[in-house]
Order: sequence, then structure tokens, then C-alpha cells
Amino acid sequence: MDNYTELFIDEAEKILSTSWHNPYQKTVMFCHGFTGYPKGPAITAVISAYLSLGKYNVALLNWEKLAAYALPGLINSYMNWALPNAMQVPYFLGADLSETLLRVTGLDPAIGFDMKPALLRLSPTSARFVSVIHSDPNQFGSKKELGLVDFWPNFKVFGPVLQPGYFCSHNRAWEIFVDALLNPGTIFGSHAKHFRMWN
Repeated sequence: MDNYTELFIDEAEKILSTSWHNPYQKTVMFCHGFTGYPKGPAITAVISAYLSLGKYNVALLNWEKLAAYALPGLINSYMNWALPNAMQVPYFLGADLSETLLRVTGLDPAIGFDMKPALLRLSPTSARFVSVIHSDPNQFGSKKELGLVDFWPNFKVFGPVLQPGYFCSHNRAWEIFVDALLNPGTIFGSHAKHFRMWN
């Protein structure tokens, strides 16, 4: 996995001042989740997928040493800049620490931020367009609608949501995202105003 830039949480302002950034391409920032690390499977899969498309600047916002502490608002205090042609793909706790951008896709945002105000968690106003994949909403992931579009694969109201073939349903969110990125138009969902209408 080459051609991406890793920025530590206190270096976020360097994103526009480094030679890797091509202003004519969209920029993707991946913000890993709780206990995430730069060579972890979610990070490797998402960054590799974007790099394989060859049309994105890709940056990993590494907050590995602080992720275990889950400090609300931490990234907001460091990232007071806006990148007009950027999107962010935060995963789990990283999904709740995003700054306002063009687009944010939350990959199973953590349940621990559900009661926080919108400024301290992922919300429909975190970017111009916010989409969320909720793969573990009754266990570790949020049960709240957090985006303009929320996708709930294999959802059920009561009990844990079990993603077929997964020990941890939480991991399915980033795998669905990578599949959709690499194979556009192959993952389908149906619209429903409420789960009971869809069921």
C-alpha cells in the first residue's frame, strides 16, 4: 500500500502544504476507529481501494495513540480548516470525530456518541452530504439516524444485528463500503421511512 500520506492528529493542517496533494483531485481522509492502527484491515482495505482507482489524494488521519481515550471534540480542536473538494471516510469512533467537509461517509459510528450534541458526533450537518452504513446498531454501533442517507444492512429492531458470516458485525460496514467503491451499482438497498414499513 503506497501513495498515501499519514498525518498524525497534531499535523492535520499539513494536508494542503505537502507535495503529495494534487489540487485537481478529490481528497479522501480516512479516520480510523477505536483501537485502529495504520496497518489494520479496515484502513488497508479502504485506502487500497481508493488508491486503486487512481483519481484521489488519500490521507490517513492517524490518532492511534489517542483513539483508546475517545476524546470527544478532539479532532475539531485540531482541524479548523475546510477542504472544499474533500470527503472523509471515518470508521467507528472515527466516524464521530469528523469536521465539516464536502462529504462524510460514516462506517458504523460508535454508540458511545449517541447522546452527544451534533457538534461532537457525526450528524447530517457534518458535511454537505453525509451517508452512514450501520452494520452493528444493536451492539457497538449507533442506533440513531446520523446521516442524510443511512443504510442498515440486515437490520432488526431487537437483539444483535448479525451480519452473515461475521464474528463481529461491526467489520461489515467497511467491507460493504469497499465493495461499493470498487464495484459501483452492485449493492442494492430499498428506501423505507421506517423499519416496520420495509419489513
